[in-house]
Amino acid sequence: MSNHSKIRVTAIISIYKAAHDIEACLEDLIAQDLFQQGELEIVCIDAASPENEKQRVGDLVSKHPQQISWHRLESRVGLYTAWNFAIERARGEFITNANTDDRHANNCIRLLMEALENDMSLGMVYGSQKTTRTQNANFEDVDYRDSNVSPRFFAPNLLLAHPCGCQPMFRKSVWQELGGFDESYEVIGDYEFTLRVAVKYPIKRVDEAWGLFRIHDSALSKNNLNDERQRLEAKYWNFPYLISLYKAQGLDLDEKSMLCDFFLRSLAYYHIWEGNKLCRQHVSWSRKILEIFQANESDISITATMRDVLEIIENPTCESLDTTIDLSGLSNAQLPGNHELLNPLQVLADYSCGFLGFQQFTKKPLLECTLGFPLESIQSTVDSLTPGRPVYIYGAGQLAVSLVPILESMEVSIEAITDRYAASFRDYTVVSHESVAQDTDAYFFPGTWDLVGYTAFMQSHGRQPDIDYFLPPLERPFDDI
Repeated sequence: MSNHSKIRVTAIISIYKAAHDIEACLEDLIAQDLFQQGELEIVCIDAASPENEKQRVGDLVSKHPQQISWHRLESRVGLYTAWNFAIERARGEFITNANTDDRHANNCIRLLMEALENDMSLGMVYGSQKTTRTQNANFEDVDYRDSNVSPRFFAPNLLLAHPCGCQPMFRKSVWQELGGFDESYEVIGDYEFTLRVAVKYPIKRVDEAWGLFRIHDSALSKNNLNDERQRLEAKYWNFPYLISLYKAQGLDLDEKSMLCDFFLRSLAYYHIWEGNKLCRQHVSWSRKILEIFQANESDISITATMRDVLEIIENPTCESLDTTIDLSGLSNAQLPGNHELLNPLQVLADYSCGFLGFQQFTKKPLLECTLGFPLESIQSTVDSLTPGRPVYIYGAGQLAVSLVPILESMEVSIEAITDRYAASFRDYTVVSHESVAQDTDAYFFPGTWDLVGYTAFMQSHGRQPDIDYFLPPLERPFDDI
């Protein structure tokens, strides 16, 4: 081990009934290259656990007395009380939580630290995670195809989901300034903390940093979630906070543009289709946006347009697809030419195509009547394909799925589909996203966010995206995902 004595990062662990995980957890952290350099310490908080975890790992703790400390509390405390207790005793300038059932790539913590060191403006950074259901699986044992590539940070999206995953890193000084974690939360206090960080400091995804998240039914993150989510919504789902998030992102938009963008973002963030059924819970996020707009007495025409769009999404019929909606309030909003803001036509075309794919309408779909995305443009793209070159339908987006019957009607030979809905298309091979990404001699037809996911996947493996053809009005892969 290096003779370096300066502790730069503190990993905090809250321990309660973790006898079967704690040894592998500590071994994972000890294997970090930063620990081997003497620059990572581990602060363990035993929250009066009845399983005597220290007895299992006593040798590990005693072997590294300068870098591992163990504190047993007299009574059970909540997760965020334990974290605050640990951070108060932390020597590191940077803090990361290490959950007992999660693991890291050996360079993960160092990469997160270096990102904070290289940009003093940042308050928090995060990476991506592989996922597993296997207890005490090693990071190296899990395939990248079982991955959750964290989205690139965009502050307003915090009102839709928490993108920072289970292994973020933040400055201790930021924790001190904001008053630490709110100990009244049991489950999503880290989410609430991020909501406070985001309006004061930039947050960034570190593309190369990877961890391992274990999914299991007894995970704390599944308990009491609905009640605490309602508390967050009551506190943060309001127009002034939304404005602060856009400003924190460096976007000083007029009200109309901002509201249009966020409404469309709420539609695009989650897949509203589960199998061939509409997921009402996901559509409800967009309805919440309407409530915010109406409470703020926003532009009536925009609000009415949003309501009409939701009506068609929730009640798609042949008749509704023949209805032309006045989308001028959305499509003509002066959104900046910035990839961080969504293209209204792009998102709405995604949903309209979804109806065509799932319900197999034969009439002209809404996107052709209203959105200026005619089927002739698809035919033009198809006509330019090189015969014999593989064609893949890439992703789980509604646009990608709906392309199957369209391309079939144009006699395109589809090589395979990488899609969870592909079972409904009986004659096609289903392949992994990873195998498609490795085929550099193929045409890809991706949906909007599938294009983003593909780009992030390729860049996380040190490769540049290679997509030759995709349908208008989609743009080429973003250079800085």
